[in-house]
Amino acid sequence: MRTIGILLMIIGAVGLIWGGISYVTDRDTVDLGATQVVTEDRGHVSVPPIYAGAALVLGGLLVGLSSRNKHRAESKVTVTRTVDASE
Repeated sequence: MRTIGILLMIIGAVGLIWGGISYVTDRDTVDLGATQVVTEDRGHVSVPPIYAGAALVLGGLLVGLSSRNKHRAESKVTVTRTVDASE
């Protein structure tokens, strides 16, 4: 859960700062002797600010809850009671 929360926070921050993610893909490659011709497609995935903010908040909640649950699991104390058979 903590890893998913961190990823959501990163995606949310990127979405708020840059407004999305740009990418480039090679579409066609043609060899013409010693020359190579490559056609590239450039694309952009827009992330609306409301979704980016929601991802940031949700990621923070997941990280916070996973830390809280880990702390709670470590702080549990087990009490054992021994009974004397001679009583």
